[in-house]
Amino acid sequence: MAAHPQAADTVFNQVDAKGQRHGFWRRFYRNGQAAYTAQFEHGKPVGITLRYDEQGRKEAEIRHRKGTDYATVTFYSDKGEVIAKGLYYKQQKDSVWSYYGAGGVLVGKESWRRGKRNGARDFYSDAGVLAERQMWKDGKLHGRQTLYFENGNPRAFWDMVAGEPSGQMVALYPNGLARLKGQYVNGKREGKWTFWTPDGKLESTTTYEKGVVVGGVERQGDSIMNQLLQNAGRIAEPAANAERPF
Repeated sequence: MAAHPQAADTVFNQVDAKGQRHGFWRRFYRNGQAAYTAQFEHGKPVGITLRYDEQGRKEAEIRHRKGTDYATVTFYSDKGEVIAKGLYYKQQKDSVWSYYGAGGVLVGKESWRRGKRNGARDFYSDAGVLAERQMWKDGKLHGRQTLYFENGNPRAFWDMVAGEPSGQMVALYPNGLARLKGQYVNGKREGKWTFWTPDGKLESTTTYEKGVVVGGVERQGDSIMNQLLQNAGRIAEPAANAERPF
């Protein structure tokens, strides 16, 4: 077994005859703080991997499941609170991941398969109420997307196909009455979009052709719906540096 050329001693940072990491490894920031500690068996991480920030605070704890390619992962805030938990498969996100806010409040949950979002991705309000549900397939938004009010009633829903809106979009008022209805074709607004007042009276209609307003100016309500589509779904995920398995 040969010592890694960057190692400071003969105890840590060893490689085997094939040049693969083997045994106990550690790396340091320039300020002397440990960046990570890990253990390897012929290039494969085993046991517990710990990552730290430059102030010495633990960012991540990765527990490798013996004899498998799976590892359970926990990420921490700079205050030491858990901010995310999940599973790695071959160093890629897999299965269900959960995200937490201050005080351990669940703020989001999502499904992964081999490094790609696959299935439901849920977001919760500060009160713990489901605020949004996205559906994903092979890393792209696909299926019914739904936003909710605090009372649990739908706020808006539409379908996505391979990352593009498709078919009918409906937005609702808190009382359950329709706010707008319209169609998407090939990811663009098409045909007549209808808007109503909170008491159910027709407010206006706007006609689109391949996403462009026909004979008019896009109204404020349209811009609100654009914002819903663009800003839907926000989970504050761990920093990229912390997400590296080792």
